[in-house]
Amino acid sequence: MTIACRRKPWIMAAIHDAVVALDVQSAFAEAGFDYVSYDPDLVSAPSEGALDDCSLVLLDQDFGWAQLKPLAEKARADRVPALILMYDENDRSIPAELSRAARLAKPFDTEKLVESMRRVSQAAP
Repeated sequence: MTIACRRKPWIMAAIHDAVVALDVQSAFAEAGFDYVSYDPDLVSAPSEGALDDCSLVLLDQDFGWAQLKPLAEKARADRVPALILMYDENDRSIPAELSRAARLAKPFDTEKLVESMRRVSQAAP
């Protein structure tokens, strides 16, 4: 997974449902963000440097924690904030790598997702 040089802020998203992913991608584009899809079924681990200048990783609980763990670990190591899409915002099964990540309940309103994404990415160190 090679990320080309980017001029706009960008988001890496692991979203399980293709229709939802297209909706989210459109919303992020309108908000001025590039969108890079991450599919844990196709990539065994994020490549080195893949998160350079990344504003946020967006993780969909539907992929399963085991498949999202490599991306979560890379994001944490690179100090990239994460936002998790999940059915229960109080779910206690979240792995340690994501225990401090922001959460957004599913189903979600796309505008609320973009607002949450902006808030989380701006709060990052």
